[in-house]
Amino acid sequence: MDSQGKVIMESILETKASTLLEFLAGLHGSLFVTFEEGSVLVRAVLSGTLALAGRQDDARTVLSELEQSSAEKYVSPIPVALTLAALGEHEAAFTRLEEGIRLHCPRAIWGKVDPRLDVLRSDSRYAAMLQKIGLPQ
Repeated sequence: MDSQGKVIMESILETKASTLLEFLAGLHGSLFVTFEEGSVLVRAVLSGTLALAGRQDDARTVLSELEQSSAEKYVSPIPVALTLAALGEHEAAFTRLEEGIRLHCPRAIWGKVDPRLDVLRSDSRYAAMLQKIGLPQ
């Protein structure tokens, strides 16, 4: 713990949680995560995980940091779309998915099987998105 009472973690956390979502759901207080330079994808995945764990404010904070860093670094729109879908922002999620397809993001091919996109499957744009990628429906 530092002089301000914040826990500083530099090693692997041991937990009895069976999943990362269970672990994050069990955290109390504010969650501040700092990653080293170049870990944009890790932050993008973290934002989605936080959203799925019900930590929407934390997810939005990490997402906001990603948006700010996108001026300097490439941020793949696909993981951002997954976070937006988990936050219930479906219109914004589709916008990011379409951007990912336009940019030929490799992660777009997982759109057919990624369960994090289940909330979007009933929308006709989802089938159209799969068709653009060339995936069977």
